[in-house]
Amino acid sequence: MATAGAGAGVVKEKANASGEGRTSFVEGWEFMQTLGEGAYGEVKLAVCKESGDCVAVKIVTVDGGKEGLTHESLRKEVCILKMLRHTNVIKFFGQRTQGSTYYLLLEYADGGELFDRIEPDLGMEPGLAHHFFLQLLNGVEYLHSRGVAHRDIKPENILLDGVDTVKISDFGLSTVFRHMGKERKLSRRCGTPPYIAPEVHAGLDYSAEPADIWSCGIVLVAMLAGELPWDAPTSGCAEYCEWCAQNFFFPPWTKISNEPLALLKKVLRHAPSKRYTMDQIKSHVWSRKTYAVVDQVAEEGVSPTSSRHGRHSSRLVIDSSPRYADRDNSDIPSSLPVGREGVDGGGGGEVGVAVESFTQPSRYDELVISTQVPCTPGATETPVQRLTLRLTRFYTASPCQKVWTRLQQVMKKFSYDVRISPDKVSLVVSTTDKRSQPLVFKASIYGLRSDLLLVDFRRSSGDGIEFKKIFKKVRDQCQDIIVKPP
Repeated sequence: MATAGAGAGVVKEKANASGEGRTSFVEGWEFMQTLGEGAYGEVKLAVCKESGDCVAVKIVTVDGGKEGLTHESLRKEVCILKMLRHTNVIKFFGQRTQGSTYYLLLEYADGGELFDRIEPDLGMEPGLAHHFFLQLLNGVEYLHSRGVAHRDIKPENILLDGVDTVKISDFGLSTVFRHMGKERKLSRRCGTPPYIAPEVHAGLDYSAEPADIWSCGIVLVAMLAGELPWDAPTSGCAEYCEWCAQNFFFPPWTKISNEPLALLKKVLRHAPSKRYTMDQIKSHVWSRKTYAVVDQVAEEGVSPTSSRHGRHSSRLVIDSSPRYADRDNSDIPSSLPVGREGVDGGGGGEVGVAVESFTQPSRYDELVISTQVPCTPGATETPVQRLTLRLTRFYTASPCQKVWTRLQQVMKKFSYDVRISPDKVSLVVSTTDKRSQPLVFKASIYGLRSDLLLVDFRRSSGDGIEFKKIFKKVRDQCQDIIVKPP
């Protein structure tokens, strides 16, 4: 991992062989690919050409027309990041500014986002959820000890490193609620509706710690059940009213075992004063439970010690509980790339070996490096492309034009709004999820070789679990053109 010194200097533009703009991030460092994007900017992977070290660079341009994004809010985020240094919090190495553009240098979490490990409607192994939840609690407890409230805890803002260590990220909505021993109530109504506490949603003055703890509880529900319990914790939401009436006999609660459900009943109490504290959560019988780690296995085709950074890189395998194992899992999970080993690339197949790949590339040396080119009708070949290994993708041997046509037909069938991206290499798809919240993603086609294409889907905004459900629907409509990769 690079040090803060890697960020010294300014961002320079230089042209590649084809004349297209390519960004060199200070001397010897280069932007290789986009890791994520949002309403106000994007996160790019910066790689040291000599050592292969990586940092994630959050690039945000302040635009006076964008509500809520100001120089002051970015400076506040930087000040908070500078305060923090913990195993379960993303590291901050430094920042640079160029006019109205800010470059925040952050630790590169090579395991992707937590939501990538959550299978829609299924969740994950309870032991793995237990592992991630306790780390999340440790990170949030540290934030609170520093007087910092996160205020937007959700799976998309929880990253993982190569050995499944939780890294809390995205402090754009964070604030300091305690300074010099003096604590203040918060009033800003912010966060993501399904995850925020009822007092925050109601617009009341609220205490920071119970509000963050509530969000941690919702993350636990998502991990254990693969779905969110409600649109928002309000009196107008039937699911939330049933919860408050102690009716737990419908999903997602029927998917959750007794011990974690008993804990959630204490964490998701409507009144903040009656909500479990960190100490009480950690003392609960489920929190103190020990799950057996069956193995730690490397990514497919990569030995545990083959990381370019020389560190062990692997994924946890936790002993399955009968309740989880008995769930209906006959369909291909959307988090498994169709066609990978153990998954039939034809029309539906059975799950064999569970193969993980991630929203962010797992390691620098695992980036797919080949002559991949954006594949659009009439597109010309570009220099070597670096494409992240992703969960939401599939392979096809069909002609590019046929794939583009099929994708547009499928999007039209589901009444999604589709437009060509400004760079003319992607389809930008806009829709709403089941909670009527905006959801935007991109579909891009890359040429792997003359007879094989990769169709890659990237979420731009919206709930990650809902995005994976939509990807699965689109993929199912394309089963007849999906093939196994080499």
